[in-house]
Amino acid sequence: PQNPKTPLKSKYKIIIETNMPTYKLHYFDLNARGEPIRALLSHSNADWEDVRLTFEQWPSVKPSMPNQQVPCLELNDGKKMGESTAILRYLGAKLGYYPSDPLKAFQCDECIEAAIEVYNEIYKPQFASDSEKPAVIEKIINVVMPKFLKGIDAYCAKGAFITGDKLCCADFMVGNIYVTYATNPASYAQDKWEKLMNDFPNFKAYGERYRAANVAWLDKRPVRPI
Repeated sequence: PQNPKTPLKSKYKIIIETNMPTYKLHYFDLNARGEPIRALLSHSNADWEDVRLTFEQWPSVKPSMPNQQVPCLELNDGKKMGESTAILRYLGAKLGYYPSDPLKAFQCDECIEAAIEVYNEIYKPQFASDSEKPAVIEKIINVVMPKFLKGIDAYCAKGAFITGDKLCCADFMVGNIYVTYATNPASYAQDKWEKLMNDFPNFKAYGERYRAANVAWLDKRPVRPI
């Protein structure tokens, strides 16, 4: 038998990590597709880390990301999750932003799906050439956004947020369009955005409610053009 005064030896090395965040969000130092997730995490007061990648870092990081894309949500057990709206819905379910009522869940999903079409276009002026940019902006302001805003107008008019008085996943998608593009002085074509907002007063009022609900995050996030 081992001498009781001799410390027990083990072939296992126990490593205890402290201060590990529950979530890490990996995305570029832009708003765009990562911003709805950041806003939800901030609003929920979750324990999370905002990992902002530079374009110079991206080639070395890319192979470790799901489908070699970001946004990527990393859990504290090392699991990595991809696809921005899937991440948003996952966090919504975990943190109380995805409706349990089937009809409200449908309304939430309907607005997310509509917003995806906007996100597929709305970032493009930032990366367009000088000769291409006017036509790209024209399409967004006169085609993409009016179609989207007409589709969600009833949601913006009927209550504080899309499914009622409480923010849901879709609000972080829809509201981000307002605060990151429509009213962001660092973004493009602000004169055109201002006119568009005046043409859709319900969305403008909704956007201001979204801003007020997320002012803590909006006041501290870095100013970026998209």
